[in-house]
Amino acid sequence: MNEAVYDDPAIAELYELLNAWAVSDDFYLDWVMASESVLDVGCGTGLILRRAREQGHSGRLVGLDPSGSMLEIGRRDR
Repeated sequence: MNEAVYDDPAIAELYELLNAWAVSDDFYLDWVMASESVLDVGCGTGLILRRAREQGHSGRLVGLDPSGSMLEIGRRDR
């Protein structure tokens, strides 16, 4: 699949809608919460990082993704 499709804001919004929190994400959240600093490469809309901040993570959380539209959603919803 062409990754550029995720730069389309409408596609990024659809991705956010269809990729809600799953029970399996708890596994990753536990690792994030146990770490002082986290770099999430390929973070998409930053769902795990946002959840960590909501649950009180006070360290450095950084998300990196090639899609500007995905990152914009993460910034908006933090």
